[in-house]
Amino acid sequence: MDFGKIVNNSFKIAWEHKSLWILGLFAGGSFSGFHWNMGDVDLKKYFDLESIGIGRHFLDSLPPLELLLIPLAAFFLFFLLFLLIMHLICLPAIIDGVNKISRGGRYSLGGSFKTGLQYFWRFAGLFLLSFFVTILSTVMLVLIAVVFFTMHIAVGFLSLLVLLPMLFFIIIAVTNIYSLTQRSIVVRNFSIGDALGEGFYLFKSRFLDNLLIFLIYIGLTIGLGLAAAIIWVIVGLPIGFIVMAMGVSLVPAIIIGMILGLPISFVVGGFLGTVFANLYTLFYFELVEPAGVQQPAVAPAG
Repeated sequence: MDFGKIVNNSFKIAWEHKSLWILGLFAGGSFSGFHWNMGDVDLKKYFDLESIGIGRHFLDSLPPLELLLIPLAAFFLFFLLFLLIMHLICLPAIIDGVNKISRGGRYSLGGSFKTGLQYFWRFAGLFLLSFFVTILSTVMLVLIAVVFFTMHIAVGFLSLLVLLPMLFFIIIAVTNIYSLTQRSIVVRNFSIGDALGEGFYLFKSRFLDNLLIFLIYIGLTIGLGLAAAIIWVIVGLPIGFIVMAMGVSLVPAIIIGMILGLPISFVVGGFLGTVFANLYTLFYFELVEPAGVQQPAVAPAG
């Protein structure tokens, strides 16, 4: 299998069809975590809000931050739910788009988004299934490790020599079978059960190829993630310095710089999300098309 061709075509398709970036922004599935250390938080201690035009009277009238915890938590939960829903719509949409672009068919952003809506519930069911399988497998390995450590600390450390490779294998298996099953659902319009059967067969029969594409995926994630961070710093720091030069203190300047840098983040995130989605889609095509002979894609229902 020519993995170089898969990687190159992933970038090529993403660059030549920039409307896919809209789908890729959500299909990448990157979810940011938020850590709140409440304690005795004083907004005025961390934010010189007066420097950006917010008066002292307004600051004194603000309720304690603890009272805002519930609405803030509700907002972030709804926001994460929105991201998850969009991910489960845009991922099948981008798979459908790449299927039509690379294997024959007429691609349009609206048509692919409609396809994504069609497969939403199947992708949601598959997501829940993979989530519980991952959690259950991890919990079982942790419990086994705890049992060995309770026997003797040396036995516990020896058990890690087996349990950690098992965990690594589970991560590879779940990631690849999950990704191949998603492609099978969209490309062949399979049910979850039939698609899982094909995904498991492709993983089992071509394990070495699956291992290599997983390592390539991880390597690209690290490399492109660092590149994206560098781009964001190059763009965001000048914005922050300009804002600070206008008399705004450090923390508000950082926040304003992040907000003003969002367009760059959206562009970079959309492009990278498209590349990563393309990677497994094109890998799936290589698995199901022996000797690289491409066949017209089965058009999804509707």
